[in-house]
Amino acid sequence: DFTLKGWDGKTYKLSAFKGKKVVLLDFGRFTCIPCRSVVQDLEKLQAKYKDKGVRIFSVNLDGPFAKEAVPKGIKEFKLTFPVLLDSKFEAAEAYKVQTIPHLYVIDTKGIVRLSHLGYDPELQKILSEQFEKYRLRK
Repeated sequence: DFTLKGWDGKTYKLSAFKGKKVVLLDFGRFTCIPCRSVVQDLEKLQAKYKDKGVRIFSVNLDGPFAKEAVPKGIKEFKLTFPVLLDSKFEAAEAYKVQTIPHLYVIDTKGIVRLSHLGYDPELQKILSEQFEKYRLRK
């Protein structure tokens, strides 16, 4: 579990989504080329799944460059999901992130179901399959 502040000023606690939503954590930087491709794919998935039991978070690791990189990235890619600031890299350490982009899909029980390194042109398909498998249906 972790609590991080979002660029939007809100505070997000991972455990708040347990039992409610599948969570996707995207650890990366806006200053990383493959990471930029990932967030573009995630924005497309956000449009599809935002009201279907999935919560997407970009966990930003730009560190001291975040103040400049994050607002530029949000604007450039028209992101509608929260960008969380992991300025002390505590969440990244907890999830043993050593290279980026690194994505995790966490099911509604809080179990990590997918750990995905790097960018893959099939990423939307891969993640959609995970969302469909683990999300709660109404």
